[in-house]
Amino acid sequence: MIPTDPQDARVRAIDMASEFGCRPSNLPLLDEDWSPMPAVAVRDRAIALYVLVAVSYGLDARTALAWLEKHDLTRGLAAGELTHLQGDHVAPAYRDAVEALWALCWTLSLVSDLNWGAACRDDFVHIFPDPRRDEDPAGFCPEPQLLPLGEILQAVDVGYLLHNCHVEARLTGSEPPTSVDETVLRNRRRALEWVLGGQPWHEIELDT
Repeated sequence: MIPTDPQDARVRAIDMASEFGCRPSNLPLLDEDWSPMPAVAVRDRAIALYVLVAVSYGLDARTALAWLEKHDLTRGLAAGELTHLQGDHVAPAYRDAVEALWALCWTLSLVSDLNWGAACRDDFVHIFPDPRRDEDPAGFCPEPQLLPLGEILQAVDVGYLLHNCHVEARLTGSEPPTSVDETVLRNRRRALEWVLGGQPWHEIELDT
């Protein structure tokens, strides 16, 4: 079992980060005061985020919003996102949020491996129901369960260490961690910290 104690998690996280050439300096331990989101809320957020990503790639915003409303899934939208859909102003930046979507799916065991050293698979979005075909989302992850807290905490800490190494490399002009993309890190960290901490999605501070 992966430990939930922040000190024990840090030891394991340092070992994992070192595989990418990341050797972080002394950093604060993660907070112990976690309030994990309910698994149902994580599933609903994943569906809503999937729709936002799809709109950023060309799905008609009105079709997307009508589908979310029909199935009572607008509750999965974060602050401001409903307005973006209503005004058809979903920014192309949401394309990068596919990595946050991957992380959410990992916490629900819908994908098997987080793998910080690689971007998500292009085809994994096909696990979601298709709004263009008005597919019923009722069969998508009908009984959601989160991974054990220790596994998610471990992933949060690894992401934090790798992100710190990226920032330090940029400040010092040194080489960043091998094969780890900072955009992947930022988006996955946001998703994982939201799952653990329950803070509003767009208010999560990705400090390093």
